[in-house]
Amino acid sequence: MHGACSSSTRRATITSPSCAASSAGACIADDRQTMLDWIHLRDFVLIDRLELELQPGMTALTGETGAGKSILVDAIGLALGDRADAGVVRPGAERAEIHLGFDLSRLPEVRNWLVRHDLADETDAAACQLRRTISREGRSRAWINGHPCPVGQLRELGEQLVAIHGQHAHQALLKRPVQLALLDRHAGIDGLLDEMQARHAAWRALAERLDHLRTNAHELCQRIDFLRYQVQELEALSPRPDEAETLRRDIRRLDAAGELQALCGGLVDALYEAEDSAWSRISRAIDEVARAASHDPAFEEAAGLLADAAAPLEEAVATLRRLGEGLEPDPVRLEELNARLAERLDHLRTNAHELCQRIDFLRYQVQELEALSPR
Repeated sequence: MHGACSSSTRRATITSPSCAASSAGACIADDRQTMLDWIHLRDFVLIDRLELELQPGMTALTGETGAGKSILVDAIGLALGDRADAGVVRPGAERAEIHLGFDLSRLPEVRNWLVRHDLADETDAAACQLRRTISREGRSRAWINGHPCPVGQLRELGEQLVAIHGQHAHQALLKRPVQLALLDRHAGIDGLLDEMQARHAAWRALAERLDHLRTNAHELCQRIDFLRYQVQELEALSPRPDEAETLRRDIRRLDAAGELQALCGGLVDALYEAEDSAWSRISRAIDEVARAASHDPAFEEAAGLLADAAAPLEEAVATLRRLGEGLEPDPVRLEELNARLAERLDHLRTNAHELCQRIDFLRYQVQELEALSPR
């Protein structure tokens, strides 16, 4: 809907975004979708206080140049998110305040927008109140239904409520979102548009999920590797059934290292290195039996058995020599080793149950992460 006023006044028309008509004068038109219910001003430019209640239909404000029609249009623009400065504050006042009230009964998309941004009126879902204050220092604050909000958010909502057409005012029809909305409305594809938006939102959610998985895949693999390493380390520390007996056997062997080394040395000397060693006696016996076999073949069997006995004796001597060389007595190291082994046994006995629980928990974490890792 639109109307006409005296041509001597400044041209300015305020309509809903879906109404493109403009006319002379300052006209506030309701196209039965957006309803501007009331306007309250305080300390704005030359206005001390103004409370204007509007009725359904078109409201025309007429008057001579300088009567204040443009001031009212500017106030509405500021309440909808236009740039503000300290010049709009009435001289002598601390701040200017603009308050607008709308009826959104026929604008479900705007009501949904308010709900999505947690800005809906808790007592009346069809009501919408916009408030803007500008201090004399130029600081600006904005509210939507009593909730503080940035001016950008106020502007986003205002573009869905009101379009201002006039000299030096922004033209809604030049904005791409308004053009698309008019085209969709003319094509009658609101249902298809809603379905497309829902599917696009679902696609975006899946795309973000995929990006998240790709981004975290490397970190997930690193986490799995680290947990596996921890499991291996703890399993290496976990008590084995025969570990206590093995440690005690090692302690006994190290404690008897000197005695065992002396035993190996004495046996090597008696079996091989001494003048009257077992090796020397077997060698002489082999020679004597071999001479006897040259005279009587019956001694050949005995000569073979003696020769066969010499090889195991040599192997036994070599083994004893190697064992003796590996048993170097070291009292200081033996004491340190005894203390460390005793501490390890005590730790294993004390923490065996907790250690097993920790290993089970880490194994469970590895399984959970492997189930989440990308194939």
